[in-house]
Amino acid sequence: MSYSVNKVFGYLVRGAVNAIADFEGQNVSIIEAELSERICMAPTAIHRFKAGYIPRDPMIIEVLAEAGVTRAYLSRAWLQRFLHAARYHDSAALIERLLPSEPATPKPSRMYDNIPPATSAQFVMRAEPYAAVLEGLSQRCAIVVVVSLGGMGKTSLVREIAVRCLYQSDTDRNIPHFDAAVWISDKDTSGATSLVSVLDEIAYTLDYPGITQFDQARKCREVEQLLKRLRVLLIVDNFETIVDDALLKWLLRLPEPSKALITTREYRTEFQPSSWLVELGGMRQTEAIEFITARSRQLNLHLRDDDDLTHQLIDATGGNPKAIGVLLGLVKGTGQPLFQAINQLHTGHENVFVDLFEMSWSLLSQEAQHILLAMTLFPSSVASEVLAEVAGLDEATFFVAVRQLAELSLLDTEQPDDFPKTEGKSIRRTMHPLTRSFIETQYAKYIRFLEQARARWLIWAVQYASRFGYLVDDIRQLELLDYEEANLFMALTWAFDHSYNTEVIQLTKGIEFYYYVRGLWNKKLRVHQMYIEAACRLGNRYEEIMALSMHVQLLSRQGHVTTAVDYVSRLLELAQTEQPQSELFFHVEHALGLYQLAVGQTQLAEACWQRILDQADMRELPEHMVMGTQHWLALCLSQQERVVEARMLYEAALTQARQHTYPRMVARNQLQLAILDLDQGDVESATQRLKESSLHTQERDWEQRARVQQAFAHIYLHTGDQTAAREALLDAVELFDRMGLVLESEAARAKYQKAL
Repeated sequence: MSYSVNKVFGYLVRGAVNAIADFEGQNVSIIEAELSERICMAPTAIHRFKAGYIPRDPMIIEVLAEAGVTRAYLSRAWLQRFLHAARYHDSAALIERLLPSEPATPKPSRMYDNIPPATSAQFVMRAEPYAAVLEGLSQRCAIVVVVSLGGMGKTSLVREIAVRCLYQSDTDRNIPHFDAAVWISDKDTSGATSLVSVLDEIAYTLDYPGITQFDQARKCREVEQLLKRLRVLLIVDNFETIVDDALLKWLLRLPEPSKALITTREYRTEFQPSSWLVELGGMRQTEAIEFITARSRQLNLHLRDDDDLTHQLIDATGGNPKAIGVLLGLVKGTGQPLFQAINQLHTGHENVFVDLFEMSWSLLSQEAQHILLAMTLFPSSVASEVLAEVAGLDEATFFVAVRQLAELSLLDTEQPDDFPKTEGKSIRRTMHPLTRSFIETQYAKYIRFLEQARARWLIWAVQYASRFGYLVDDIRQLELLDYEEANLFMALTWAFDHSYNTEVIQLTKGIEFYYYVRGLWNKKLRVHQMYIEAACRLGNRYEEIMALSMHVQLLSRQGHVTTAVDYVSRLLELAQTEQPQSELFFHVEHALGLYQLAVGQTQLAEACWQRILDQADMRELPEHMVMGTQHWLALCLSQQERVVEARMLYEAALTQARQHTYPRMVARNQLQLAILDLDQGDVESATQRLKESSLHTQERDWEQRARVQQAFAHIYLHTGDQTAAREALLDAVELFDRMGLVLESEAARAKYQKAL
């Protein structure tokens, strides 16, 4: 029999078998023999299941699930996790059969998707291609390919379908259901999309950023496991510009039940083995009339009620909605009759945009042209006020020009519903790929303006990033970076590639903490490497030491001590010659402390953190650095079983955190004190501390949440609730895995196995 392997599945089987044995007062081997007889296999099969091997026969999964529920009285939470780990095909039905008295599983509070906002006010239903895509998503094929010329509405169509598959499938049985949607687009940086970048984006979107740190082979395996566990709709937009053949080969064998939905202007023969083709032509007459009516109303454009003229418009544009929109904008902008505008289109349908864009460009004011040129500096979308700043325009002039661009369908608008209230829900602008391609052909005529705009762009990026840095008191402010991270990262990489080394350092200091908190550690390492190189180019020893310290800290936290060795050597060399002062002294000693702790040299790690505390007053270190040092030194002492000293340090750090209103520090130290309380058997005190720690732990602070779950597991073990303890430890393992904290994940797994 063929098997796949999932360690969590093995833990759950082992826990169920042991729980049955405990509850019935039998030897484990007897229970294994009984179960093996039920499934008509040798007892060794149960041993394989306990090791994590998942049988392909769903009947075996059903037998094991029923045994866990009916003989060990395991909870609904165990059953859900068990069926999820087993990749059982119809979990909901089996759960209702085995535990019918339990309420239905609620929808998750957070859907996993990165679908971009809509850029049009109205979606015109394209009935035939819409139905064809849904039919394709219901087939066994791995890929549904939507092919058409540019501007036909491929992106709008698949976006609408993705939203409905996520949010409307419960009320419409004709729509296939997906648990998550991951949107990939090659439109903004043509040719940059690769298998690795797609795997990373899937990991980021599904909240498993720790996967991104692995090599490509392991990254593929881990992502494929996610795609087997969840029904993920992977949308790859603008596939025609992707040049990585490895990505196409991987998509063709995308694991079920996940699917890929591709848009492209060119159909490739390689799609044929496992794809469902949907050709998107021009709008049908009824669809085009609906679109023309809606767009004319939006433009306040009064067209003659002339069916023949409408037919001419549809024929001249090939029913292409983008072309129709631009042409109607030209009519509005010039005041000429519709028939006259149609007669100016001399090219065939494939090249209709050449005429349309050239006519539109000639109509634009200089300010409007500058806005479009500035827009090309941003990879996707940008806030209106930022675009105005980079284009060098005041607010009033900007909005007059934007109105002209919107009428001509040259600049699109998006407005995310969940944009932070502190930003006043700023309107964001974006650009269609066809428009972007045309604007880039104009670059040679506007070299001086582009140089000035890029200078303003880089200044904006540095100033915006400087608002953040290390947010010790309130990491919720990082939500403001979620919308601009792509723009800031592009500015950083451009600055690095063009040797704007001072700006590289400034940008890094502003955004590196964001990548840490969000768990995007692989990207953070790339930022560090640019930081190190920029400092070297400048010959700036101070910044090189700072960059090396950050890099060593993160590599040590990830357990990549072999990779860290060379950086540690360089850091020690510079530290000996430069004698770092004040805060730089802290960063060096903290980095070395984390490295020594990672390699098991607890006494050397202790010495590093003790030096910081001994010299804190003399070097005038900020309070958060002192508190952080106390925390890490206490952790180091705990590992040496010097509990009394560790407790004193945790208490001191907790007192200071409360005095300075640092909730994250309160949460961390209360957690560690709870662990010490548990070691001494004081469950009541530990419980109260953990409640306060949980209260101050934010949802996406995964590392802290994982440690809280570990501590709660200890409490459950003290109170005899082994099932709850195992579930809490599995939650901790999952959260550590999301962050890529390998050592912590292995430790949590070991505790789980011990709890069995």
